[in-house]
Amino acid sequence: MSTSITFQSRKDALFIGVMVFAISACLFPIGSLLYKNPLDSEGLIALSILIATTLLLASFFTHTYYVVDQEQIKWRSGPLNGTVNIADVKEIVVGTSVYVGMRPATARKGVLVRFSMASSKTRDGSTLPSKFLDEIYFSPSDNELFVEAILMYNPKVEVKRP
Repeated sequence: MSTSITFQSRKDALFIGVMVFAISACLFPIGSLLYKNPLDSEGLIALSILIATTLLLASFFTHTYYVVDQEQIKWRSGPLNGTVNIADVKEIVVGTSVYVGMRPATARKGVLVRFSMASSKTRDGSTLPSKFLDEIYFSPSDNELFVEAILMYNPKVEVKRP
């Protein structure tokens, strides 16, 4: 029987502020477009783009979570999702912040998971090691419980705290 643990993503004030600003920046033009009567084809296209962008931003805010089970860490952030095999996890850095890279997270001071991944293949068949692709940043509701859940299935993981 497989058990899994779900962690909601923690949201900090910076992320909430950025999201409120970005969604507001989409909503205000929607109001002015709807006030315009009748809408021409360009207005409909602009309205569609603004509504789609607003829904996308809202989905990142409301649908970011992580599931840890025996074999994988599964993550979802809005329409994006992915997995990391727990057996491949080599190192976890707790309490750090990452602003560039794979970041399905909604807060700072989260968990950086480093794992081994096959090197990237180039067009000519050679391989390039890519540190950028070998780490992913999460912001679980409880960093320590998230790390404990991973260590429960892979006790060989090295844990660092800056």
